[in-house]
Amino acid sequence: MLKFLPKVGGRRRATGVALGVLLASTSGVVVAPAHAAPPQKAAQPTQAPPAQPASPGSPDKRVLGPSNAPVSQLAGPISVPLGTGPVRNGTFSTFQLTDRLTAQVNTGSGNLLIRSTDLVLPGIADSLVLGAAYNSLLTGSEVPTGSLGYSWRTRAGVDVRLIKADDNSVTYVAADGVIGRFTPSGSGYTAAKEFKATLTTDGTGWKVVEHDSGRKLFFTSAGQLDRSQDRNDGVTDYSYDSSGRLTTLTSNRGATGVRTAKVLYGSNGYLSAIEQTVAGGQYRSVKYSYASNGNLTQIRSATGTDTRFEYDSSRRVTMISGGIQGSALGNATTITYDAAHRVTSLTRAFQPENPTAGATTRWAYPSATQTLVADANTNQSQPVTSVPRSTYTVNADKRVTSLVDPDGKVRNFSYTPNLDLASTQSGTGATTTISYGANGGQSPTQVVTPTGAKASLAYVNVATPTNPTANFQPSSGSDSQGNSTSYTYNGAGNQLSTTDALAAVAMVEYNTDGTIASSTDPGNGTNRTTYQYDANKQLTSITPPTGTTLGARQFSYDEFGRVRTATDGTGRTQEYEYDLDDRVTRIKYSDIPDVAYEYDGGGNVYARIDGNAYQNFFYDRLNRLTGRRTGSVGGLWYVYDPVGNLIEQQDERGSSYYTYNARNLLTKLVAANGTYTFGYDDEGQRTSTRLAVSSVTVAETVNTLDQSGRISRTTSKRWQGGTASTVFDVSYCYAKRVGTSACSTVKADDTGLRQWQTDHHRAGAVSLYTYDKGNRLTKATDIDGKTYDYAYDSNGNRTSEKVNGVTRQTLTYNAGNQITSSGYSHDGAGNQLGGSALRDFEYNSAGQLMRGFTAGGAELGWAYNGADQIELGWKGTPRFEYEYSFGRNDQNGQSVVQSYTVPGTYGRHFVERDQLGTPVGFRGKTGSTFHHYFYVFDGLGSVVALIKYDGSLSGSYTYDPYGKVVKTVGSSNEIIDNAIGFASGTRHDDLTKFGRRWYDPNTGRFTQQDSLSFLANPAIGNRYAYAASNPVNYVDPTGLAPSAACLLALGASVAGALGTAAAVATAAAAAPLTLGASLGVAAAGVGALTASAGAIVACKA
Repeated sequence: MLKFLPKVGGRRRATGVALGVLLASTSGVVVAPAHAAPPQKAAQPTQAPPAQPASPGSPDKRVLGPSNAPVSQLAGPISVPLGTGPVRNGTFSTFQLTDRLTAQVNTGSGNLLIRSTDLVLPGIADSLVLGAAYNSLLTGSEVPTGSLGYSWRTRAGVDVRLIKADDNSVTYVAADGVIGRFTPSGSGYTAAKEFKATLTTDGTGWKVVEHDSGRKLFFTSAGQLDRSQDRNDGVTDYSYDSSGRLTTLTSNRGATGVRTAKVLYGSNGYLSAIEQTVAGGQYRSVKYSYASNGNLTQIRSATGTDTRFEYDSSRRVTMISGGIQGSALGNATTITYDAAHRVTSLTRAFQPENPTAGATTRWAYPSATQTLVADANTNQSQPVTSVPRSTYTVNADKRVTSLVDPDGKVRNFSYTPNLDLASTQSGTGATTTISYGANGGQSPTQVVTPTGAKASLAYVNVATPTNPTANFQPSSGSDSQGNSTSYTYNGAGNQLSTTDALAAVAMVEYNTDGTIASSTDPGNGTNRTTYQYDANKQLTSITPPTGTTLGARQFSYDEFGRVRTATDGTGRTQEYEYDLDDRVTRIKYSDIPDVAYEYDGGGNVYARIDGNAYQNFFYDRLNRLTGRRTGSVGGLWYVYDPVGNLIEQQDERGSSYYTYNARNLLTKLVAANGTYTFGYDDEGQRTSTRLAVSSVTVAETVNTLDQSGRISRTTSKRWQGGTASTVFDVSYCYAKRVGTSACSTVKADDTGLRQWQTDHHRAGAVSLYTYDKGNRLTKATDIDGKTYDYAYDSNGNRTSEKVNGVTRQTLTYNAGNQITSSGYSHDGAGNQLGGSALRDFEYNSAGQLMRGFTAGGAELGWAYNGADQIELGWKGTPRFEYEYSFGRNDQNGQSVVQSYTVPGTYGRHFVERDQLGTPVGFRGKTGSTFHHYFYVFDGLGSVVALIKYDGSLSGSYTYDPYGKVVKTVGSSNEIIDNAIGFASGTRHDDLTKFGRRWYDPNTGRFTQQDSLSFLANPAIGNRYAYAASNPVNYVDPTGLAPSAACLLALGASVAGALGTAAAVATAAAAAPLTLGASLGVAAAGVGALTASAGAIVACKA
């Protein structure tokens, strides 16, 4: 996952907004086969930023049942509440109750939104999600009762409706309960603010066209959803009986049974089951049960796992019991409301036997423009107004306009008339603005960061009959360096090409159904990658361009349309098995033992069995990981406070304890005789980290951040015998250097990229950075006295490196971006076999690097836990055989090294991490004595020094711009065996492991292809390239390119929105099993491309 420059530690909020969507860094972006739900730990409850209170409507009116009367005969306009459903730019507190059930409270409106994911039918552009959606504010409203009972609606199909009033306005009740009203204007309609869509009618029916996706929804004259079509006319069809009840839903990918679901009803008239029957007579169903009054009381999943609901006398959901398997109680969540049906408390029970005792979050609504939120750590015996709380100001559209946190820090937000985010002001007073200067204010045209970096989009395309939303598709863009990129589309609106400022062109061609037919990298002319499909529009093979070692990849599917086998270019095969809820249960390999997964009722993986061990995972009732153990002894254990903050970690070393302030920011970590303390600015960004051993300060890092949240200076000191010494002190400037002038803070000068840095610890030495028009690093001066020059081909391959003007390396490449220079070779799957400092690599069918040799002939070995390379279990070298223990997931969604064996005195290093997984140091133990070591990081997140427990300097590392260690000071075991290195990756001699892949700093690229391919994007289309060939600004901690970056190369101007290096602190997320190594193709660039077999991921602007 490519990320932008680090902000350091603490709780993070996006400070920039990418054009077209509000971007967020993607934790563990995966491509799973078909519509499978891969193994993952359920996410922790998180509280999102801004949204507001709703009008509950008249409690004595409601329209019963779906009506098939002509729309013109329906009374209206109906009274509808504001703030129901997942509204755009709303603010939500989200609770992941199971892997298939979420609850969200809208901070602005107080609405409780419950959504289940019950079945998913695969589609070409989008899969069709079938499930139930509950909105508390629909209680007593005039919105028609849905087919799942009072205040419940289906997430697709019959309950997505248009309701015409006698004033000719039309209320659109959209998926998941988002509601808006189109009002007549001349011969047409003015769009509802909640939707970016156009409503038209021909007198016999209605059509809603979504501006962003180009999707068209067709409704009957009665307002009933008849079908939807993607921009390539791929149809999702809804069939009804004579009573207007939905009977079948049919998507557009997969065999007939795969793409079809049958809907059944009970005697009460409500939906009772959704079922699928596929080839071979295999069958699955989701069942819905009701009380005598019509309240939905239970959803039973296809695997027989139950979710149950209880209600109060107003028929509002007051208890949710999820993950129930057989006699097991599962988990329990209780909810209370005020008279306006707004949530006043939500309690997640620690034990289902006592559902009122647990983690309780509370809301209060002192006025129509204010919401108070008290988290689960506050004193529950006191009212919300008397405890630390967050105060939200909301506008008439139920969007949050300001937030005052429990410490009194203020953030502000403003919106356009179309409910798009127009500006944000952080706790430090930094303002980001977004302009919408096209398509009547619907399309974003410019973002300006607090420090002045700008990026823009232009729209000159004209709507056509075949692409009525062409005017909403960007025609060109400009990044914060002023580099322009242009985009072209075909007649249906699929993106055909992206041309960057270097005239590099990446192209895509399509079949008439919108599936991708071929893709071409820059410089490859007509030498294309082609994609083949079966009659059911399922991707069956990918044929690489000629002139490479790459072989064709093959895929087959099971009866439910899920990937059954994936064969790589060498002929090695992975075979997948699933449960009826589409979760991967086993992966079979052609050359190594199977990997199997077992799940609890909440969908958490509680067991993983591979060729190395039986690994158990333990969870509490809130789906938080409380422990993991290999075999039956030892283990790693975790304790949380009610909010979900980690407060204790236990392993072989004993316990580490974590303390937080009222803002839920980590303030102290106590590890044996070592104490780390942390400081923050008003935005909650970490500004200092200090280590005291036996109450004596030995080390500290202080970071200065600019208004865009970027590090402008980082200084680390050590104290020995009471005397302070500077270890590292570097400042960074994002404006171009002018003579010997100081760094400019003039907004017009901000380029969004690091232009130069000053090493104050090295007599003020200045290093300058230069980039080409593709934002790739071309020159870095005075890096420890050396100057580096780089050249690239049109696809971002590094073709040469010069050091102090002398050529050190020249490399040539083929059409598959593989190095063809003497000594380099690759296998049919694209894995590098030889070259650089290490050679003769061997891989297994899981794509794991297993064996290799140094240039001197010494053998190296690696072994892993699970199905990928995230958890390196063992590493063998001539010096030592290292064993690694992994713990919780970090903020990037992947498990992190918690300890590892080392030769010498300590035997094992235990990595000390903050609550989000960011490393801060490590400790070893000799006898009964713990020795602490403090990590010193540079502004990229690379470990540049270690400070010992007594304040002395253990040693230091110097890297070249691409992360190769060019100098090591110190020869102690701690320096040699330290596991954390460049960009916080895992060190291994000349290689560094980032998540799923190994990186070779000698060539500045990965040794394996990215498991995702981003098409039509010259910036990140090269599957071997590291960090978009810009290693001084970006990092790639997961080894996967991000979905966010596929939009547009905006550079660091949107760094706050896209995330940063390993030291950033965002909410920790689960790391799902990825099948990307077998099925990874992502369509990049702006404009929606198509999806097939779950392999081609759409990226939209």
